Amino acid sequence: EKLAAGGQLSAGVAHEINNPLTGVLSYISFLLKRAEDQPEFRDDLEVIVRETKRCRGIVKDLLDFARQSPPEKHPTDLGEIIERAVRIVQTQLAARRVELVRNLRTDLPNVEADANQIQQVLVNLLLNANDAIGEGGGTIRLSTDHAPTQGGAAGSPPMVEIRVSDTGCGISQENLQRIFDPFFSTKGSK
Repeated sequence: EKLAAGGQLSAGVAHEINNPLTGVLSYISFLLKRAEDQPEFRDDLEVIVRETKRCRGIVKDLLDFARQSPPEKHPTDLGEIIERAVRIVQTQLAARRVELVRNLRTDLPNVEADANQIQQVLVNLLLNANDAIGEGGGTIRLSTDHAPTQGGAAGSPPMVEIRVSDTGCGISQENLQRIFDPFFSTKGSK
């Protein structure tokens, strides 16, 4: 019932969200033209363009939510996706004095994955870790490694592992069974 309600809600607000996103993209396009000779400013604007387009994709995903469309899998460089996710959250982490320790292998193969979905998962995990650590500062560890192939069979697609851990408060025992409920949260209004 919650999923159906979420699908109906997303369809109702998607058009309202897309209108301001289109306006933001138009203004950023205008600013990009004016900033041709300012590479640092231009880089920041390009991050805004990319993330605004990602927001548009999220709105599209909300619409697809009710239809449960399959992920769009393509050969994906996880290192690149991880770096994009880190760039999105690095300001929030720095504001709370959270150190991000990366141990990323450079020899991992590309994997078949939906890059936007993986990035969204990583951003969510990093922001949740940041919230769990709180104001006093702490550490988030992010690592990648090779993972055993499915069933150990020869010819299985390459698999990799991404690990995120933090020095935050953790998840209480009574909430562990609910971590995959789409609308469950212990954050209140945060």
